[in-house]
Amino acid sequence: TGCCRLEPTRSTARRRGSRHARKLLDDWVPLIRRSSLSRLFDVSRATGQESLLALGGTGSRCRVISSDETAAHGQTASLGVLDEAWALDQAAEQAVRPALVTKRAAQLWIASTAGTAKSVWWRDKIAAGREAVETNRTSGLAYFEWSADPGDDLTDPEVLRTFHPAVDLTIDAATLVSDVAAMSPAEALRAYGNVQPDDLDEGWDVFG
Repeated sequence: TGCCRLEPTRSTARRRGSRHARKLLDDWVPLIRRSSLSRLFDVSRATGQESLLALGGTGSRCRVISSDETAAHGQTASLGVLDEAWALDQAAEQAVRPALVTKRAAQLWIASTAGTAKSVWWRDKIAAGREAVETNRTSGLAYFEWSADPGDDLTDPEVLRTFHPAVDLTIDAATLVSDVAAMSPAEALRAYGNVQPDDLDEGWDVFG
C-alpha cells in the first residue's frame, strides 16, 4: 500500500517552456484519474494557471512555470522539480530556487539522463553528486544514479535489467532493445545507458 502525504504548500515543475504546461497536465491527469489518487486531486486548465489542486483543504498545488529566470520569483514552494536537466542550464535553477528559500526543508529535485557535450551545467551537478557519495556526505544533497558501464552491450536485455530501473515495469525490454539497435552505440549509451559523454572514448566530438 502506498501513501502520499500532502502538505499545505506548492510544488513547482519546470520544463523548457510554458507551452509544456498543458501537455504535462494532459499526461498527468489521465494517469491520476485512473489511479487511487483520483479522489484527492482536481485540475485547473485556465491559461497560465494550469495546475493540479490537492483536495481536502491542504492548499497544495502542483504547477508548471515558464523558462523565464524570474518565473518563480514572488512565489513559495516546498518542492521544485527540473526535468530533462541535460537540456537546461543555470537559468533553470535560478527560476526555481527563489520560490524555495522561505520554506523550511524545501527541496529541489533535478532529474535527467546523461547529457551531450553541451550539457555543462548538468555535468557539474553530476560531478558534485558523485563527489558527495565518494566523500560520504550525508546532508544537504542526495544523489541517485542508475547507469550502464561504457562498454556494456545495450542490445542485451539482461544487461539492461542490471541498471535500468524501468525495464519490465514501464518499459518493455524488447522495445528498448529495438530502439537501441537503431541508434549509434554512443547515443544509445547516453540516452538509455545514462553514460556521460566524457566517460566514452569516442563518438562525441561534434554536436549539432
